[in-house]
Amino acid sequence: MPIKAFYHDTVVNSLLADEWTITDDPMPLAFDGKKMYSDPSEEREVIAASKRNKSIVVITKSFLGSSLLRDFEEALGQFSIVRLLLEYINDDRQVYLAVPERIYESVFDEKVGRLMIKSQQLRLIVFDERRKSIVEWIS
Repeated sequence: MPIKAFYHDTVVNSLLADEWTITDDPMPLAFDGKKMYSDPSEEREVIAASKRNKSIVVITKSFLGSSLLRDFEEALGQFSIVRLLLEYINDDRQVYLAVPERIYESVFDEKVGRLMIKSQQLRLIVFDERRKSIVEWIS
C-alpha cells in the first residue's frame, strides 16, 4: 500500500470538519486492469468523499519537493490524469486538487497559476496547514 501524502490527514480531517464523508481512502485507481500505484513507496494522495448528493475526488499535494515548478507540473499532470480516467469510465465525480494555503498564494494565485486554473479548469481546495481547516473552495 502506498504511503500517505504529507498533508493527507490534514485534508481528511478538514473534509470531515466540513461534514464530508470519506468514502475511499485511498481511492483505488486502475486503468485497463492495471493499478495506478505500482510502487508501495509512492504517496497515497487520492481520496473520495461525499456530502449530501455530491461526490468528489480529492488529490492531496504537499509541494515539499526540491523544485516548486516540478511539484506544480506533477500536480497538474496528476489532476489531468485522474479527471481523464474518471471521464473515461463515466464517473461524474468532480476532481479537486488540495493544496496548502501558502502554495495557493505563491503559485496558484500568481499569473501562471490563474492561467492554469482557467485553461485546465482546475478545482482547488485550499487548506490551512496549521489550523487544519479548509480556507477556500475554487471551482
